[in-house]
Amino acid sequence: MNLILRCLFAAIVLLPCGPAGSAQNANEDPTKKTSSRPSPPASPGEVYGPIVAANNRFAVKFFKAAYDDTDRDNVLTAPASLSYAFALLLNGAASPAREQIADIFDLQEIPLNQINQGNAALRAMRKSHPVPKVSSKQPFGFSGVVGADGRTFQPYAMAGALWSPKGAFAQSFLSVNTSSYGYTVFSNRPTPAMVNRWASLQTHGKLQSIVQDLGHDDFALVTVVDFRSKWFLPFSAGETHPGEFTLLSGAKKPVRLMPKHNTEFQYFKGTNFQAVKLWFYDAAMIVVLPDEDSSLQALVDALTPDTWQSWSEQFGKREGYLELPRFEISRQRNSRSTLEKMGLTLPFWSMGSFVPLVGPAGGTLTRVQEGASMTVDETGAEILSSAVIGGVVGGICGNCPPPPPPFHMIVKRPFFFWIVDTRSNQTLYMGTVVEP
Repeated sequence: MNLILRCLFAAIVLLPCGPAGSAQNANEDPTKKTSSRPSPPASPGEVYGPIVAANNRFAVKFFKAAYDDTDRDNVLTAPASLSYAFALLLNGAASPAREQIADIFDLQEIPLNQINQGNAALRAMRKSHPVPKVSSKQPFGFSGVVGADGRTFQPYAMAGALWSPKGAFAQSFLSVNTSSYGYTVFSNRPTPAMVNRWASLQTHGKLQSIVQDLGHDDFALVTVVDFRSKWFLPFSAGETHPGEFTLLSGAKKPVRLMPKHNTEFQYFKGTNFQAVKLWFYDAAMIVVLPDEDSSLQALVDALTPDTWQSWSEQFGKREGYLELPRFEISRQRNSRSTLEKMGLTLPFWSMGSFVPLVGPAGGTLTRVQEGASMTVDETGAEILSSAVIGGVVGGICGNCPPPPPPFHMIVKRPFFFWIVDTRSNQTLYMGTVVEP
């Protein structure tokens, strides 16, 4: 069975108006000098916040479009890598294709230089970073695996590469890539062997064949993401037990259910569903289970960027019992058709779309191919995803009410989930599981 798993501040400086050399206000003391201090630099969150907000809106819309393209299958989308790649392509796009890309990816209200700066801040955040030392027995404030040097941690790595004939791309575009996006540039036409060899190196051999044919493509923009992180509170393998998962057809499938009791789950009960947030280090997986008298379809129908944002803000601490199935899912997908159904057409059909990138002859995109695989077990999760974009040139309470009763959530029927980078709140993956 084919399977697909699937923030904002402005600094306003008020300056006095009047012609140069005008008299001072009569109430001012002429002996006092006005101190002119420069505005403090923007924090990383102020820089990347608008980009993350846009990416998250796109994530919901893209997931729903991909869900509609499937036939009772698992869905897994990787919106962050697509948003990143198309943000770079904006720097080489011409009107009206530029406006179309910005609209589909919800970037239309953000200046291009701010888009680039925001993505540069997100790129810096993805690098390995120190993990606080707690004790000699548990040297880090996280029970999972740290980086290869034993001192730093990186929950996921996003790598990108760009192949194009030497001199084909405008130097201004390549400069933006170097300063903000960091795609490795290879000065030759892409071949499947080149792309697959590079992907294998970036993922330590885990992704060895992400593309089989590139046709007559003159350039390729390739992104791979290797997400591997352990649960902050792992499940006990000794407590995992047999169970049944109810498929969309009503049939029962044997699965292995991982139980967990916790007095401090992050939990939310919606109108027709319940949801729980499971922590990794620097990331979290949110599992959303429709009520037995509702359905996965009803949940997806109710999902919009606004409802998703509302759900994300309503989690609170609550005792409960959870059973989550172990699962593995995988599939390749042609995302060009999904993006075209969303309204992104000009970059694929109009040669004038990328004149600033390749010159008067213009160019178009030919493909957006994605692949993803996901494994969830008692220790954590591992997700590998790839995207190939090809183209051609032409606290304490003293008087509280009693706590709510513990929730009981047995995930044994189709469910929706998303995985988020908890530092930036950027949605990394979104999907549904109909058959684990």
